[in-house]
Amino acid sequence: MPVSPAIRGDVLARMQSRRSRDEAELQERRRRLYAAIPELRDIESAMQAAVSRILTTPPDLMDDLRRAHTELQNRRRALLRSHGYALDSLDPIVHCPRCFDAGFVGGVACECLTTACAREERRRLSSMLDLKGQTFDAFKLSYYDDQPSITGLTHRQNAQSNLKICRGYAADFTTTSGNLLMNGDPGLGKTFLSAAIAGVVADAGHSVVYDSVTTVIAVMEREKFDRGDTADGSDKYLQCDLLILDDLGAEMSTTFSHSALYTLVNHRLNAGLPTIINTNFTMDELQSKYSPALVSRLNGQYQLLSFTGNDIRIKLKKR
Repeated sequence: MPVSPAIRGDVLARMQSRRSRDEAELQERRRRLYAAIPELRDIESAMQAAVSRILTTPPDLMDDLRRAHTELQNRRRALLRSHGYALDSLDPIVHCPRCFDAGFVGGVACECLTTACAREERRRLSSMLDLKGQTFDAFKLSYYDDQPSITGLTHRQNAQSNLKICRGYAADFTTTSGNLLMNGDPGLGKTFLSAAIAGVVADAGHSVVYDSVTTVIAVMEREKFDRGDTADGSDKYLQCDLLILDDLGAEMSTTFSHSALYTLVNHRLNAGLPTIINTNFTMDELQSKYSPALVSRLNGQYQLLSFTGNDIRIKLKKR
């Protein structure tokens, strides 16, 4: 699962900060215990000396060294117990026994780092989408009426079809799943179902990035022309397992924006990485706005889900 450098950097920085706090806490604990039980300092020093002799001790004397170290450990435990302290009071504070809180084992990301990065990605995703409220179970078909739509179905039937497709897409998601193009007027559920997909896919352990097309192009433009810090630049859009682009067509129409958008869409298609695009534009309107090369890819390699009906936000506001 690819993780953006910015997220991994933030997580590693927090892990380092935690290690520093834990080390400070351990040193303060040792200071108090040595003051209360002076003999503990001598025992700890003897144990450290024994460990430091392991590499230079002849094999025939190793058993004696191990016995001496064990005896020192037992004396330390007995002292701690007799004074009412926990037996691990002098042990280093470790949250992950696999990597000892370093984040890596043999140069490979530890499970604790991977899990923390996934948790941070979901937190950031939740700051942009209502992952708790916008779920498949919360999608209300009752908000759609039985009037006929341009799809040949009623608005409610069309919404039901979109819900079924999106639910299946999320449940069966892999990094080789297809692409979705959701179009229709504002307030008809495109962002709602995108959030529902994002929540399920993220919970399954995949990296999900959600952003507006306007923001994506701004990031790519800054990266190209400013040449500044690109730690959290376009790589996250190019490499994530699922990219959700919102509000296609709302961005400023420039030569760079068209080029950047084509590059992004084409890159992910060539890499076989799934993308979901939301837009208020019809296919005819997209065709008049974008290059034939981009529209051809949207037409040929994205499944079109048209959202029809009356603006649900207005209905809810009236209620």
